[in-house]
Amino acid sequence: VSEVSNGRVVLEEYLSGKEIVIMAFADGHDVVPLPVVRSYRHLHDEDQGPETSGMGGCSSPTLLSPELKERILETVLRSATSILAEGQRPYRGLLTARVRITLDEEIRFLQLTTRVSDPETQIALPRLRTRLMDLLTATVAGRLNEVRVEESDEVTCGAVLVSQGYPRWFTVGGPISGLEELDEGTLVFHGATTLPRRQGLLPTAGVGRILTVVVRGEDMIEARGRLYENLERIHFQGCHYRRDIGRADLADIIIG
Repeated sequence: VSEVSNGRVVLEEYLSGKEIVIMAFADGHDVVPLPVVRSYRHLHDEDQGPETSGMGGCSSPTLLSPELKERILETVLRSATSILAEGQRPYRGLLTARVRITLDEEIRFLQLTTRVSDPETQIALPRLRTRLMDLLTATVAGRLNEVRVEESDEVTCGAVLVSQGYPRWFTVGGPISGLEELDEGTLVFHGATTLPRRQGLLPTAGVGRILTVVVRGEDMIEARGRLYENLERIHFQGCHYRRDIGRADLADIIIG
């Protein structure tokens, strides 16, 4: 039940299953997808708590079957570009589709935007082997059909570290420690940090989402293990992050 007013009751379907983000370039004719990302948007584990702008995600070659990925591309992304082209408004640029995949592999469309998705972009791009500049120039020139997109066989996992009270309110200014102790190859994207350093430590600042940490691995077990080993080394006042990134996919591997 989403609304009760004036004697009227509105019923909505409860959306369960994986939330998937597919970003793709469109040149007015063709649509070329980037690596698919499973997104985690609720503040706490097991999708509890308020929904945020993103708490992390994971990407792997086996996240979706080729058939299911093609179905999403056809029903959402290609459908949108076809409608625009038919209306004499061909779209060239980036599209981001956000959908849920139910247990019986039905697609539930959530959102379509014309921008990159954060933090999913930070998780997808490390798996992209094709040069990003080649995709950008082919998009502008209308020649995406000439570009072959190659993805790494690696798995990426990423988590967003937020400050206390996010997303309703948040603290700012606390020093961050442990960034110098991270493993080589660990990617750290700064979302709300500032200079100058205080006693050699970088202080937090801004809107609550402080850092996004992304690691690679040969499989989900390795990537997830590396992610949380490195996250345990980072500290700042009120630091919070989800501890179940990739857990469901790891369970699928063990059961399978």
